[in-house]
Amino acid sequence: FPRAVAMVQESTLDVSYPCRPHEFIGVYKDQQAKRQYHEKRGDVGIQISPWSPVGVIGGDGSVKETRDVTFLAPINAPSSLTKVIGRDCTVITEKQDVSQLQDGTYKIYTLYKPDIMGQYFHVETFWDVAPDRDYPLHTRVSVKIQVKFNMYFMGHLFEFFLISAASTSAQQNLDVLGEAISAHPRPSQDVDEDAMSSDDTDTSSVASPEVVAVCAPAEGHVPLDEMMMMMAHSEA
Repeated sequence: FPRAVAMVQESTLDVSYPCRPHEFIGVYKDQQAKRQYHEKRGDVGIQISPWSPVGVIGGDGSVKETRDVTFLAPINAPSSLTKVIGRDCTVITEKQDVSQLQDGTYKIYTLYKPDIMGQYFHVETFWDVAPDRDYPLHTRVSVKIQVKFNMYFMGHLFEFFLISAASTSAQQNLDVLGEAISAHPRPSQDVDEDAMSSDDTDTSSVASPEVVAVCAPAEGHVPLDEMMMMMAHSEA
């Protein structure tokens, strides 16, 4: 990140699913569920890499896997912001890490990097996946969404838009996962399966540079660097 973080906005989502933690992780890792989520958002040019094992990390003995997801996302922003952004869509690269802890719980970390204005902000999510203590054979999933800005913007319109968009996107993801879990048959055996060893086949298309060409320029576009100098200010 090129500059110190000036502001962090955070929100939290909490959901209980009728499955066990390893079953939830199996659905989360499934490429079809991931693709369905992006298609419902209106994303195109979706590229999903296979999961790659990282190995045992940390003192807690956690086992980690990682993958990258690249997609072309529409920007549903007010016209005052699209003039600053200059396009009606952006190519986003999402890094996903899934860690399985020794106690049978899981942690998920995601980092989103857009191809425009990424030098001014980034979005991270932190997921805790564990048995639900209130409901047997259920899994409690808590998601913390953090939007970090390295500068302030006049009126905070840009910040409010990004915070709302990040929370809405995370909720859509949880909803799609819930639908997939409801449609997924529960295994008959009682022995937990190792979700970290599931095999993925990448059948996605590659998001090529030509995909960016479908982004339409915003009407009345002001050059980004010029607008950033006009909008940036320091707060007392």
